[in-house]
Amino acid sequence: MARQLHERLSPADASNVVMDARDQVNTFLMAGLLGQGGFIDSEGIANLPLLRSRIAVRLAEGQPGLRRFAQRVAHEGQSPVWEPCVPDLTWHVRTVPSVEGTVGLAALCADLMTTPLPVDRPLWELLLVPGAAPRGLGLVLRVHHACLLYTSPSPRDGLLSRMPSSA
Repeated sequence: MARQLHERLSPADASNVVMDARDQVNTFLMAGLLGQGGFIDSEGIANLPLLRSRIAVRLAEGQPGLRRFAQRVAHEGQSPVWEPCVPDLTWHVRTVPSVEGTVGLAALCADLMTTPLPVDRPLWELLLVPGAAPRGLGLVLRVHHACLLYTSPSPRDGLLSRMPSSA
């Protein structure tokens, strides 16, 4: 029997990845407006190298909640699996063409919700959107549902031993 090299996708996540199409995009999206501060200068311009370097540090720390942000979907035989990779932060964190105010940001978000994420890279993107706010930027984070990590109590955690019995 062949040894499994990578973690398999759960059946629900595998079906969500396979079913992605323009009429069924299995992502969630969060959008907001950013003003001056952090990686946004006083003119409302983003310092992309700074933002990317901070994200790279977080990903390199290996925080459990960000694990899927450094994995892509691959296949071992017929099974989809999570394969570790180094995300191309120039693609994942990028500026998109300017929009006209919050109406333009909303239109962009609507379009993104009918555009599947490419499966040859980690299933997320962080988009900076000029024109969405005066002297600031719009921000759109899109993440595939399969990237969400759900945890449940395990007997090894000792949590179940503290739960009252149903008997």
